[in-house]
Amino acid sequence: MRLIAGRYELHRELGAGGMGAVWLGTDQVLRRSVAIKEVRLAPLDAVGTTRLTAAAFQEARAAAALSHTHIVPVYDVVEHRSRPWIVMLAIEGPTLQQQVQESGPLPVDTVARIGRSLASALDAAHEQGIVHRDVKPANVLLAAHDHPWLTDFGIAQSLAVASSSSCRAAKGSPGYAAPEQVRGEPPGPAVDVFGLGATLYYAVEGDHAFHGEDGWATLMAPEYGTPRKPERAAWLEPILLRMMARRPAERPTLTAVQEALRVRRLAPRRRPGRCCFTRLRRR
Repeated sequence: MRLIAGRYELHRELGAGGMGAVWLGTDQVLRRSVAIKEVRLAPLDAVGTTRLTAAAFQEARAAAALSHTHIVPVYDVVEHRSRPWIVMLAIEGPTLQQQVQESGPLPVDTVARIGRSLASALDAAHEQGIVHRDVKPANVLLAAHDHPWLTDFGIAQSLAVASSSSCRAAKGSPGYAAPEQVRGEPPGPAVDVFGLGATLYYAVEGDHAFHGEDGWATLMAPEYGTPRKPERAAWLEPILLRMMARRPAERPTLTAVQEALRVRRLAPRRRPGRCCFTRLRRR
């Protein structure tokens, strides 16, 4: 049995990426299932490790203060073997990225509902002064009935900056990082609007909005290019393209995004009436 901080038992690895791995575990004190993120970064000296751990605790405390039905709650952050481990609610379901990879693009109305929920979550975080900085399909979990949960609130990006181990990681995820974020400017709410737009584009199109020959070229693509013209987005196309505008000031607010993503329902067609024409003919 592998025990973290004398309390959290690890069962199996749910997934892994460049920033670390996520485990399914059990909180032995409260006897509940939890997801535990193990932060794995390049080897650091003592100063770097201290800075990384401090950043993890700071971001986890900020994320723990958020309460929203579409934000994965953070329960705890602990240090184990000189690494930070972040304890969160365990969500049963794939990431949005996994769902699209396995089953293909999602229906337009489904993407609209998911987008509206995520926009609401981001708006609530911004009101608390917290910017996610890494909105992408891999950070959206889909529970039953496609209920979306946004995870990794600023934690991964903050840790990348603190470790100074990867300039690319610090600048954001290729294809989802806003141009100003790639340039190293302080991230504001508009970077999350951009990331959400690119995420919803991926969900409805089944492909990335920006392409490059490699990760670095894709990271820089929003700065010098425009998104690929959508083929499946239908009525979502205008708002998605506005969300991915190169200039932050040209992107809509999250309130405007929520309004634009309200599922369109066409009024049923009226069947032509017979009365007036019938009466005319009879006369």
